[in-house]
Amino acid sequence: MLYRKHSKVDIGNNMKMFWKWNMLIGVGFFMAFLVSTEAMSVDLRALLTEEYERLYKRGGGNGNPCTEEEPFECKSVDKCISLASVCNKHDDCPDGFDEKPELCTAKARPPLQKVYFFLKKNPWIRDNIFLGKVRLHDLAHAFIVSTDLKDFSQRLHLIDNDEDIRDSKAASNFKRVLKLVARGETPLLRKYGMPKGAQFDVDTTINSLLDSGF
Repeated sequence: MLYRKHSKVDIGNNMKMFWKWNMLIGVGFFMAFLVSTEAMSVDLRALLTEEYERLYKRGGGNGNPCTEEEPFECKSVDKCISLASVCNKHDDCPDGFDEKPELCTAKARPPLQKVYFFLKKNPWIRDNIFLGKVRLHDLAHAFIVSTDLKDFSQRLHLIDNDEDIRDSKAASNFKRVLKLVARGETPLLRKYGMPKGAQFDVDTTINSLLDSGF
């Protein structure tokens, strides 16, 4: 955790699961199977980039083969498990896919779709903070699976494994963004081009990252 300790997302005692189809931006990269509960949404297909094509093709192009009651598909075996079994510190999938760190990090984060459209609505973030060096969908994906700022910066190739955050202007910019929002000084982001009307969305999204341990 970078700056402060926050409470975990309250998943709720009575989990009501449902699923639906959603085609995003007209490409297979964002063909997503959305699973939600009353207080948590997890875009299972969009959590790990290497799973997109395999998951979509496995259902014959028709989607996830699992049931509504057990909607999570294990990676290397024909087995489906319930959402409550994902990231419960027990390998319910024989391959341990349900306990993969990136998956468990994403479970506490906003859905990929929400982050993607937030970034699309606020192009100044990509253009001015990240200097236009990253693709929008890569940036959204890094937001939901990265465990901390260094992991985030490495996933986006802003720094190499042996480099520090200070070695990247884009990574340093984002570190300052996190600090300003954490201190309640979001209006200062106008220096990066943040419109006045964007402050609420920025506070909500960045605080959701901080609250989940970013």
